Amino acid sequence: MHEDGITRLSNTIDTLPVLPAPSIEAIIASAVQAGRTGADLKEFLDVFERMKTLERIAAFHAAMANFRKLCPPIPRLHQTTQYKRVTREGISKPGQYAALEDVAAVIDPICGECLLSYRFPLSTLANDHLIVWTKVAHAAGHSEDTQGPPIAVGKPIVSHEGKQVQTVSQVSASVFSFAKRQSLLAAFGISTCEHDDDGVGNGDELITQEEARMLNDLLIQSGMGKEAFLDFFRVTTFAELHAANFIPASNMLVAKIKQQRKGKA
Repeated sequence: MHEDGITRLSNTIDTLPVLPAPSIEAIIASAVQAGRTGADLKEFLDVFERMKTLERIAAFHAAMANFRKLCPPIPRLHQTTQYKRVTREGISKPGQYAALEDVAAVIDPICGECLLSYRFPLSTLANDHLIVWTKVAHAAGHSEDTQGPPIAVGKPIVSHEGKQVQTVSQVSASVFSFAKRQSLLAAFGISTCEHDDDGVGNGDELITQEEARMLNDLLIQSGMGKEAFLDFFRVTTFAELHAANFIPASNMLVAKIKQQRKGKA
């Protein structure tokens, strides 16, 4: 009988409605009615604010953890002549980098999903070095600033004939874009990558014809150049793409499409 009584009580508790927590306004009104002093109310509000601050910080870090779980490495789709890379076969190729718009194309949709946003609130120039700060904010209200690495500000490039091929404004814009990119990567704790020149990926299995058609359709919608896409994965046709790279390739193109649609909106 005793056990039956406990079981009935447990079932009754399980069916009870869960009442919402009272609002801060309701709690203050009850305190005033109970004759609480102003000092009591201030102490209560201080405790309440500290609790809400901790909740906002926890929500921010949970969102950042989810972001890092969802965000793939940023593909380096742009070439630079400032440095070369050499493959195992001894072939010298231009270096690659991920431009600021490449980073944004990948992370912006994921930021929206995680209720995160970012901006560059501050930049400083001292001793010919530029530093940019990135502020990452969560919809709940908490934000954190990250100081990017100092980026050296060089002089305009001069050709062998002595002609200036870059203006001071072009140099400044290039350095500022690079500084923002580095600060943004540091703030989110993400990295860029390029496909392995010296290996064949995870296994020798290639994508199917249907998967190749899907990637081609996504590529057309994204507006991304086919040559740049294939060069990133070190293949000459879709049919040569390894199966292990199908999902990363799809995610990259979908992010490009979302970014393009967002720009038109």
